[in-house]
Amino acid sequence: MSTLKTASLQHPDASSNTIHLSASGNVSITGNVGIGTNSPTAKLDLGGNNVAGISSINGGQVGGRRNLIINGAFTIAQRSTSETGVNTNGYKTVDRWNYNRDTASVLTMSQDTNAPDGFANSFKILVTTTATPGTTDQDRIEQRIESQNVQHLKYGTSGAQQLTVSFWVKTNKTGNWSVGLYMDSSGYTISQAYTVNSADTWEYKTVTFAANTAQAMTGNFRLWFTFAAGTDRKSGTSNTWSTSTTNRAVGQSVNLLDTINNYWQITGVQMEVGDTATSFEHRPYGEELLACCRYYWTETFYGQGYQSASNDYSEMIQHPVEMRAAPTRSFTGSILYSSNINSAQISGNPGGSGKWITRVYLRAAGTGYLQYGQAFQLDAEL
Repeated sequence: MSTLKTASLQHPDASSNTIHLSASGNVSITGNVGIGTNSPTAKLDLGGNNVAGISSINGGQVGGRRNLIINGAFTIAQRSTSETGVNTNGYKTVDRWNYNRDTASVLTMSQDTNAPDGFANSFKILVTTTATPGTTDQDRIEQRIESQNVQHLKYGTSGAQQLTVSFWVKTNKTGNWSVGLYMDSSGYTISQAYTVNSADTWEYKTVTFAANTAQAMTGNFRLWFTFAAGTDRKSGTSNTWSTSTTNRAVGQSVNLLDTINNYWQITGVQMEVGDTATSFEHRPYGEELLACCRYYWTETFYGQGYQSASNDYSEMIQHPVEMRAAPTRSFTGSILYSSNINSAQISGNPGGSGKWITRVYLRAAGTGYLQYGQAFQLDAEL
């Protein structure tokens, strides 16, 4: 083998050197570079070709939001930062993450400050009452996503997109766990295993899901993480779309619920188009909070007014964002008010959808100034 030693290269018809080689190994090129094209029109012209290893960028957006998950860093917890004795389904602590259970286990769920470098919070599940999942049981946490936010996946077409999910996980239980996707309208589901190798250690995981070319996205979409599953929920085929319930937790061999004080933590959840995971998309706290408020908003309102007769007094409260649907409204705690108020209630804006406005009614016992304040909750979760 021979070696060509030169500091520069020049085309015979060029007036100056085009490629320069330095003693340190650096290469500089004057003009445009083409890959797959003989006539490059830019400094680097790929000629319409993809670059191997970064197909997520080839197939999706480069800037703006790549992460389809809201509150993936678990920074928002409007309801509560910790709940003990959890034994029912529903949204308990961190926003946008729903608990769905079939077993009789009892858990503590919390927004935790233990997290890998680069994150301030994680979501933690701690077992306080054990359970053995039945044949058709599946216990999981999940995020439900509006159909309109995932139409760009092009499901049901030949151009359907792959999805890559990445996250940090920590648990005292090593072994195989399952992560999956679910389509509400059709019942199509897909799941596969990820492996926790070391106990009590934050580990970074990535899982890529096959595209669904068979079924269009006509309903809402879910990402879920399973921590206990029966045999009829995990005996399906890995990374394959199917309506069979056996596909819901493929690969799950660990039962988190088998011992008191078992725990599982997660943070940095990102789901993006393509087959490659990119760095977690950190968002400002205020931006993430507003995204959560589309589905749930809690606040304490204060106000005052003058009532000229024994009648209802009302006041409008504008929501920070348009809610997904007209929310379910409720009070918590005791209302603080002046002595001439008999009762209070809240409702949507009469004549409107109720997505933007909540009306507070106060029933006065007589005339005079009114002062009031109370916490309320507006729930429009999927």
